[in-house]
Amino acid sequence: MSVNAPFIVGLDGGGTHCRAVLFDINGSPLANAISGPANIARDFTTAKQSIIDAVIEVLEKQGLKSTETLGQTQIFAGLAGAQVDTAQQQLESWRHPFSSFSAVSDLHAAAVGAHNSRNGAVLIMGTGSSAAALVEGELVQYGGHGFLLGDTGSGAWIGLQAIRRILKALDGVSLDVESTFILPILNLLEVDSTDEIVSLVINQTPAYFAKLAPTVVKLAECNEATAELILKQGAGDLSSIAMQALNQSKGDLCLIGGLSASVKPWLDNQVQAAIVDPIHGPEWGAVLAGK
Repeated sequence: MSVNAPFIVGLDGGGTHCRAVLFDINGSPLANAISGPANIARDFTTAKQSIIDAVIEVLEKQGLKSTETLGQTQIFAGLAGAQVDTAQQQLESWRHPFSSFSAVSDLHAAAVGAHNSRNGAVLIMGTGSSAAALVEGELVQYGGHGFLLGDTGSGAWIGLQAIRRILKALDGVSLDVESTFILPILNLLEVDSTDEIVSLVINQTPAYFAKLAPTVVKLAECNEATAELILKQGAGDLSSIAMQALNQSKGDLCLIGGLSASVKPWLDNQVQAAIVDPIHGPEWGAVLAGK
């Protein structure tokens, strides 16, 4: 790999966190750090700051003064929203403080890293969700169109489904949602009425809704009926796009994202049988994809 600066940082920027790893020239990780959201299509200003914050922290964890080394650092990023044309245009015009900056989508970085650039499929389950097939270096994406347009089975989607079902139950429209589901979510939100719920969540981000997902997963693991329905529906759609990616790539499947372990048992058996461990993380995948 050709390197023009002494420091290499790989980034994995999603809807909730931006993770940075400082690598040596051989790809060995030296330090890691985490900052805030980095979906460049949703909030470019916040994403830029999260990127800078993560890089500064990872350099300083290695004992490097960021004021001296930031301009000597090559950044290779996998970012949520990087596949959106308007976001790409903003990145291209960004006067960043680094030696160089290269970005692909978080999905592309995850796929390249997971399969070490070889053909294969990935299923991402975090704040958002998507699947992809990596075929001879080219990425074919399935799903992942964002919170408003899809991302079924993602953390944000799971949280949103929980809120929707609770509102229907409190309105008396749905009679099959039990207090065993409603009360843990209301306690988590610290509210007890529909008006309070709406006031609290109406302007929230996908990352906020995703924070509800672990509670829904725990309830489903305890056989709570509504939680099970949400997980089954989400996992069904995820299984469908995973199979498309598998059929396209003719390779194995890697699961990526914070909800992967929790949702894995709910995926179709055929999908579960194709799962292997990733070779590398998305941070090194971003470096491989951008070199």
